[in-house]
Amino acid sequence: MNSIQIGLLVVSAVVAALLALVQVRRPRERAAQFTVVFLFFFAVLAGLSHFFAYPPLNVWYQRRQIEPALAKMPLLETLKQYDAPTYAKLDGEIHQSFRQGEDQAQVLNQLRHRLDALVRTRLPRASDAAAIAYISARNAALMQLGKQAPALCLQLLVSPPGDALEARRHLSAAIRQANVSAGVEVIKSSARDPQSVPSESEVSSLLNAVYMGLAHRYGSDLSMLQHPNAPGVDPAKLCTMTGQLYANVLRLPSEHRGRILRFILAQDSKH
Repeated sequence: MNSIQIGLLVVSAVVAALLALVQVRRPRERAAQFTVVFLFFFAVLAGLSHFFAYPPLNVWYQRRQIEPALAKMPLLETLKQYDAPTYAKLDGEIHQSFRQGEDQAQVLNQLRHRLDALVRTRLPRASDAAAIAYISARNAALMQLGKQAPALCLQLLVSPPGDALEARRHLSAAIRQANVSAGVEVIKSSARDPQSVPSESEVSSLLNAVYMGLAHRYGSDLSMLQHPNAPGVDPAKLCTMTGQLYANVLRLPSEHRGRILRFILAQDSKH
């Protein structure tokens, strides 16, 4: 029982006592009748407050309590500034979660998943600079996890958007911050000036050259890039090849690398 429930019970008791005093004259002489009437009103008022007053009050209270944590989420603050409709939708989901009885830890976890998914789905329409920054940060994460824990690196690569947060908890603070900063730019640029998704014909010549270089180096193992969820995939090899793919694209001339990365990310979002 939390403070809101206790407060509502106290209010219900006070109001029930006042109503009982109105109904029962000379309560000291008719104590038994007063007690029965008081308990009746108290039960009714407590039940009504539980079903009608407590839910909105609890949502209001929980929303106020979680506000400091929300203010420390740069992705959410960027949405609030640059994409008000999406922010309002997420804010509504927060309220709905509290109405369903979820606690603050659950709500924050769900929100982190939603924001991570949002960044991933908006990458193809972000600016070239934002896509480059995102992949640079992602590649740093792949390199760290590939050395420390290839299984977590695989999780980061193949998990659906929003489901790779556990792997990111193992990253250094600097790399986590770089990923957050890149995500902010993705949200900002895709909201302010969404780009068209590059077509295959726009990027095929340079991208094919990148893949040919990888095929010469890794041979048949390169098929893991197209089928990362296939049985028997070697996490360490897949992590290394993915990192090399991104590194090779990042070495391309500046006028091409952003579009190629956005094309690759658009293909990834379809799987």
